[in-house]
Amino acid sequence: MLLGRAAEVHRISAWLDSATSEYSGPLQFLEIAGSIGVGKSTLVTSALHRRRSRNETVVVCRGSRSAQVSPLSAVQPLISELLNEDRARLLDLSYIGRIARDCAQQLGAKPLVLVIDDTQWIDAASTEFLRLFLRRPARAHRSVIAIHRPDQAPHELLEEARSLGAHIEQLFLDVLDDAAIREIATGITPAQTELVVATAAGNPLFASTLTSVFRRFADSTSIDEALDLARSHRTTILQSVVMADIESLPREVRDVVFALAVLDRRSPAEIAAVLGIPDASVQASLDTLIGTGLLDPNPQLTLHPLVTHSAVMNAEPALLRRLHRTVLDLPGHTPLSSATHLSALGPHATADERRRLIDSARLAIGSDPATVVKWLAPLAEATRSPASAHDHEAAILLSRAELLSGRVREAVDRLRTMAEGLQAAADGPAPDSLLSQIRVLLARGLRMLGHPEAAIDVLETHLDDADPALVMEHIALQTLTDAPVSRALIRRLIARDELRYRAAALSFEVISNLNQGLIHEARDLFRELPPLVTSLPPEDAVEIIDAIASAAWAAYLLDDFGSGIDFASMGLRISRRFGHGDISSNLGTALSFSLLARGRFGEAELAAEEAIEDAVRFGSPDFIAMALSGLVQSAMWRRDTAELEGLSARMDEAPTPSVAWWRRTVETNAARLTAVLGHPATVRPSLHPHDASIAYRHADAALVALTEGHPHEARALLSTGLDWAEKFDLGSQRALILTMQAELLEQSGNDLETAVELSRRAADIFDRLHMPAHLARARRTQSAASAELSRTGVSALTKREREVAELAANGLSNKEIAETLVISPRTVEEHIAKALKKTGLSSRTGLAKLFG
Repeated sequence: MLLGRAAEVHRISAWLDSATSEYSGPLQFLEIAGSIGVGKSTLVTSALHRRRSRNETVVVCRGSRSAQVSPLSAVQPLISELLNEDRARLLDLSYIGRIARDCAQQLGAKPLVLVIDDTQWIDAASTEFLRLFLRRPARAHRSVIAIHRPDQAPHELLEEARSLGAHIEQLFLDVLDDAAIREIATGITPAQTELVVATAAGNPLFASTLTSVFRRFADSTSIDEALDLARSHRTTILQSVVMADIESLPREVRDVVFALAVLDRRSPAEIAAVLGIPDASVQASLDTLIGTGLLDPNPQLTLHPLVTHSAVMNAEPALLRRLHRTVLDLPGHTPLSSATHLSALGPHATADERRRLIDSARLAIGSDPATVVKWLAPLAEATRSPASAHDHEAAILLSRAELLSGRVREAVDRLRTMAEGLQAAADGPAPDSLLSQIRVLLARGLRMLGHPEAAIDVLETHLDDADPALVMEHIALQTLTDAPVSRALIRRLIARDELRYRAAALSFEVISNLNQGLIHEARDLFRELPPLVTSLPPEDAVEIIDAIASAAWAAYLLDDFGSGIDFASMGLRISRRFGHGDISSNLGTALSFSLLARGRFGEAELAAEEAIEDAVRFGSPDFIAMALSGLVQSAMWRRDTAELEGLSARMDEAPTPSVAWWRRTVETNAARLTAVLGHPATVRPSLHPHDASIAYRHADAALVALTEGHPHEARALLSTGLDWAEKFDLGSQRALILTMQAELLEQSGNDLETAVELSRRAADIFDRLHMPAHLARARRTQSAASAELSRTGVSALTKREREVAELAANGLSNKEIAETLVISPRTVEEHIAKALKKTGLSSRTGLAKLFG
């Protein structure tokens, strides 16, 4: 049993057992907090060791300071266990949400015990992965143990667990009592033992290291240096004591410590290769480290983070660079794992090493821009005035990563400095191309800071350069207003006679026309887009990613939901692959809206939630409320009132979009939500301008009027909305209003024949547009109105009409009915026609069902 921790080991074991006994939920979460060196990891290892015969998947993940600069490094053990794939290849081909989904599916029905050690150091991509992984439905219980320092809890993971209804417990690992510390301080004099007890203050790691000092200097009667350090922060004490321990080791053993710190994994073969010493020497050194307490006996664990940090902070920089370079020569490295070592070289990196680091950064920027900042910042610091093409590329990539990770002000300042430097230089590497990239990023940064006018100024000043990136950024800014885009700029793009720029020009012009109410013109232009956009290779498509987002929205507004899904899905793949996370929330929201129209609610909700996460993560607040609107629509279709109440609160907290047509979309969805929930209307749909969604907004305004008890106003709004939908030939909006009009008539019991006809027309449109949920709604209304019409119609039949109808329902022909009732066949025809009209039926089959 672990020294002094019997009760804690028993509690963890019992907690794990509870997942299969009285605890019946799919997820339980245990926080274990404690100070540095208090034994958190060893405690959990001991508890898990007692369960080694259980039929469950046990995975230990760990954050670390060195591995923090590699996306998904913390959860690599889980990904490898479940998918047997390298994280770099997965990031290149997929997206974190998809990796999490695949891992959850692969887990299957086998219980999972997931330990996340040092959660205060896990990388952002790993945090994102864990949240999405936990969110996926599970067929067996999952037990998560999160180990962290005091006051450094994994709040994002805890919030996710709470939202999933997880059973959460906390365990604070306190210091050991004096008796336990005395059991650690063996092999030294009683006086030295008391010094250890007094100075360690219950910390087992500190006690072990102080004991090691006394064992090495057996004649010492004091540790004045340690006692002096005791007045400073405990981390400083521990680092100093650890370094004293390391420095006392033989040279070969010290080298093994430094190799372990650089490798961040316990691989004797790799250590031998890095140091160029025999395997036996490595194993002997590892045994020595275990004996000193610097290394855990468990072969699955590497150095304690404190030992790693102390070694790295105190090693000779030249030695660390040599070790990092040697590690890079080992087989099996991926761009992401290499980047950790390349970034450690800082300004000493060669041109080839900088090139490799830039390639890794380009791969990771879409999933973890904060990590890219850490990788590239040392290079930028070393080259404050970029000179080479690599220097400029690194600085531009760093600026993009800063924009994506919320460091917008730093990026804007850097980009301005770079632009001024290039403009002042007499010559330089491709200055026009570089300046265009810098100005486009600078304009985006200024837009993110809420200065669109300044962004336009940056672009307009240099539009004569004819660079397509500048032109497209300028047009993209124009599409965010209610003003039409510049036809001159559109012509400049088309004049380049390249498919990607034609696709961009058409996309921007279509969305502008839709905003201006030029729907027929937009539809004519749009017909060319689907084959054009989807034929672009990724390397071309990434250059027009903003235009692809416009195309996705245009497809949705023009009822081409299949193309909307294709455009948005394609754009998301490209934005994540090439590091354009700033547009992913736009694309994800567009995807959710088209999926909703197709009745694919689960996929739509996932796309909307990911869009919200991307909006927060990459600084695109306008799309938080837009994506929430998608979730609102899905919850309405599912008739989930509790979910709608929660979404209402989230909508209230979300920032109001700054872009006019996005704001109108959010406002009309908010108005619909308050009407459905019966809340007082705090916002009303705007009935101007007459853009592509004007009929939708009239429909929502009518719903608000009905809720407030104004049916006449509601009918007038629906009538006006229908006029707009028919004028613009917008099928889904026309069908929606027809359905609402039919519902009003059916509910009032007035003019049921018209209700049947309106709902039938709506159903035909929804069927043609492949909108199954909307189609079901229209058919429900048609069925209800038909049933009521039939019921009331039968009572309205004359005696003779009923006799004829019943005989027809029994399968008699007109001639047979005429002979039976002794009337003419023509009279039979007239009675049947009247019976069909009064009952709202269309055939004798309907009569058979009515009278059957």
